[in-house]
Amino acid sequence: MDLPIFAEPSGDALNSYWLWRQDMALAAKLGFTGYRFTVEWARIEPAPGCFSIAERNRYRAMIDYCGELGLEPVVTLHHITHPAWFTRNGGWAAADAVERFAAYVAFVAPALQGVRWLTTINEPNIVATLGAASRFLTVDDPAALYRSMLATMSGPRGGVIGAATLNEPADEVVAALTRAHVAAKAVLKDSMSAAVGWTVAAQAFEVVPGFQAAWDHHSRIWEDRFLETSREDDWVGVQSYTAQRVGPDGPTGARRGVETTQQGWEFRPDAVGIAVRHAATVASGVPILVTENGVATSDDTRRIAYINGALEALHGAIDDGIDVRGYFHWTFIDNFEWTDGYSTTFGLVAVDRATFERTPKPSARHLGSVARA
Repeated sequence: MDLPIFAEPSGDALNSYWLWRQDMALAAKLGFTGYRFTVEWARIEPAPGCFSIAERNRYRAMIDYCGELGLEPVVTLHHITHPAWFTRNGGWAAADAVERFAAYVAFVAPALQGVRWLTTINEPNIVATLGAASRFLTVDDPAALYRSMLATMSGPRGGVIGAATLNEPADEVVAALTRAHVAAKAVLKDSMSAAVGWTVAAQAFEVVPGFQAAWDHHSRIWEDRFLETSREDDWVGVQSYTAQRVGPDGPTGARRGVETTQQGWEFRPDAVGIAVRHAATVASGVPILVTENGVATSDDTRRIAYINGALEALHGAIDDGIDVRGYFHWTFIDNFEWTDGYSTTFGLVAVDRATFERTPKPSARHLGSVARA
């Protein structure tokens, strides 16, 4: 059944599965000193209990090549996606979900030796917005998949993230993801000395005067309970794109008449400063990595302006004593976005979808020069 679940198929994506050496070399040539990438669970464990040594070795080769190029590898073990069999089994609501994830991490762990920064789960607060529906999603029932995704994206109880309305994170899935994070961290700590944390999608909420209670509620639901978990971690990742006010009806999205991005989000480079300050307060001062920050725009001059504004805000936070250890721009190469396909361009580097040729934009050279300096 051909259903419009996404704007377009991902197809071959950026072909980075085969071109990772080229991508890493380009990043190093441009002046960057870190490279963030994800180990894909579905490639490691395509069937329950069936682990691929070849795929694990491939990720080890990526880590080794980072070392050759002088890039610091920052490796994520779960970034939104997981194996189809895991979803069919109930996803994060399944009784054995945490055990399954810990087993996958244990298999991957030998390939991660020497990595200094490890992420267990990317944006658990966003994963959990999809979690309530995930128990009903199977590849055998695409109609149910489509209906559930629509319900998740436009449910009656929720907040506005940029221009998209999302259900509040499902409590049972938040609990499962938290247990999975703790279990994975224990596995990793048992075999290596890496700094382990997870990343949180920061909303940079601003309170509408008179509605502090609403701000407190949404801040806790969307961020604080995840940041509180990070108090026991080695670091926390902050992922920031925009800011929005919280009033009587919750988060309000972009204000009328202001500059917005391709996704309808407010152009708010200062949001990252708000986000890291909040994270430092709630997570009680653990070190912070800005693991994602960027803007969807076809005008690269606005991307450069966004980068400059974001770095100024970040340095302001550092000057105020916030312990920020690194900054990653989203994204290195124009990528496939879940709801928008290839129509939104976050990348510092453009890609020809037919030839996969990479072309650095002026913003790539600009941020690279900042990295060098």
